[in-house]
Amino acid sequence: MRGQVGRNDSTMETGCVFDTASHSFTTEKIIAYNSSLAFTWNDSTKEATVPLPGGDTLVLHIGGCEHFSFEGTYSTGPEKFTDKDYLLGKAKWIAANFFGQGYDTKYVEVIEKKQYHISRQTDEEKNFYEVVTTDSTITDHVYEGFSFARTHGRTVIWIGGYTN
Repeated sequence: MRGQVGRNDSTMETGCVFDTASHSFTTEKIIAYNSSLAFTWNDSTKEATVPLPGGDTLVLHIGGCEHFSFEGTYSTGPEKFTDKDYLLGKAKWIAANFFGQGYDTKYVEVIEKKQYHISRQTDEEKNFYEVVTTDSTITDHVYEGFSFARTHGRTVIWIGGYTN
């Protein structure tokens, strides 16, 4: 898969290793999950914002130029910050439903097997979790981990990874 995911003739013209048509990759995942979900596209950040029931929001980015990345940010009520099972469940949900190329299954496995540890805690309002696994069979996949933060009156769950 190295250097081949999403390649087309336009990537050679722009000097990008990967296809930069983030809109199509992101849109396809949203539609595959639920074709009735409405979303807006931000062309400058290459992200889709998906309003969800109950006032929650998902921001999703899939694609890239130098790296092909999968990133999801889920925003919910502030009371969810102390519910670790909920936070881990949502991180797993994002990966399972919106990621691909093995990030979907590997992140689910990592969370279920607790193959992560807190790598940084900036304060009581933000925690970063690093993926810890002995699986080195996919050397071009980088699992950036996930984080949980309480910011601007919301709980924010972020998870991401990219292919070199």
